[in-house]
Amino acid sequence: MTDYETFMKESLPPNEHQELWEYFIYTDDARAFLKAAATQYGYDLSEGKVVDETGKGVQDKKELELVIRKAVQQAMSEKPIWRVQ
Repeated sequence: MTDYETFMKESLPPNEHQELWEYFIYTDDARAFLKAAATQYGYDLSEGKVVDETGKGVQDKKELELVIRKAVQQAMSEKPIWRVQ
C-alpha cells in the first residue's frame, strides 16, 4: 500500500467511504458491482440504469435502494475508494 493509500484508509471514516461509493455507484469503476447487485435482485443493468425484465427502469424506490446498497457494500469491500485509479 502506498503512502497515499495508507493516509486515505486511516483518515476516511467508514460512513464517508460509503457516501463516496454511493456517489460513484453509476461510474465505470462501480459498474460490475451495480450489475451484480441488480442481478441478485432479479434486475439487470442497461444503459447505466437498473431495469426490470421488460427493460424499463426500476420504479420502486425501495427496491432500487436495496440494489444500490448491496452494490455499495460490495464495492467498499472489494475495491476500497483509496485504491480506485
